[in-house]
Amino acid sequence: MSAKETGFVSCVVYVHNNEKELDHFLETVYPVFERQFSRYEFLFVDDDSSDKSADKVRAFFTAKGSCAVTIISMGYYHGTEMAMAAGTDLAIGDFIYEFDSVRTDYPPELIVDVFQKMLEGYDIVGAHPSRSGNWKSSVFYKVFNHFSKADYDLQTERFRVLSRRVFNRIDASSKARVYRKALYATSGLKVCSITYENQIKGENGFSSEQRTDRVNTAIDTLILFTDVAYKVSLMFCMVMLAFMLAAGTYTVVVYFSQNRPVEGWAPLMGILSAGFAGSFLLFAFVIKYLEVALKLIFQKQQYMVAAVEKIR
Repeated sequence: MSAKETGFVSCVVYVHNNEKELDHFLETVYPVFERQFSRYEFLFVDDDSSDKSADKVRAFFTAKGSCAVTIISMGYYHGTEMAMAAGTDLAIGDFIYEFDSVRTDYPPELIVDVFQKMLEGYDIVGAHPSRSGNWKSSVFYKVFNHFSKADYDLQTERFRVLSRRVFNRIDASSKARVYRKALYATSGLKVCSITYENQIKGENGFSSEQRTDRVNTAIDTLILFTDVAYKVSLMFCMVMLAFMLAAGTYTVVVYFSQNRPVEGWAPLMGILSAGFAGSFLLFAFVIKYLEVALKLIFQKQQYMVAAVEKIR
């Protein structure tokens, strides 16, 4: 039997109405940590669940757990990003695992593989499923990767492990924690991803709250970390400029033609086209300046924790 890893490891798990999935997750993940690490802790972030998810965690670790276990109960529904931030802020490990969901479509040994990969000199190592099964996420990542200046491309990840240096660097920055993966991608630290073969088992079954949160997070991320808004506005400006030139040419032709359709129509169309082009050009610059201002002065969002319960 190989020696256990001696570094302290934290495992932060996001939970929101996952009562049915928690048993399989715990039976899959906990034995790996027990076998591989000599010092570790679990932190379960209960994001205002309405079922008995927290009770499942309590029952499991009361029966067989031997490590430090904490349940962080959020004051109200925050969404994955802010809830996970609450968990990582309380984590004390030298290395931190982030499980954004309790879905387990990966082999247990992958948990060890990502850690061993990180020891090769990486600060962030993710587990990437070969099939995501979610076209909306695929579209988001393609748009983000095309318009952002991140150090590496984002993709679907089931979980990841990070060194303490990642969080020290992010805490020292002034960027809002809107989307952790985007912050990791722009941190300048070394990143790697391990792809594993998975079987698609349908959609994740997100609640309406989670779907809304995911959409809002995607929009905020594209505004803060890419220049997609500026480029889209500029594209509209170019379209209106082309229309203005075409209408202007038509205006000149009609004005000097003997067959005038309606008195004053041609000059009016020229003026309207020029006005639209100027408006879109102005909007493009305003959006760009707002984007820059947001990146420079946007403050870190805060979260509200209702209770922190130490089980062991």
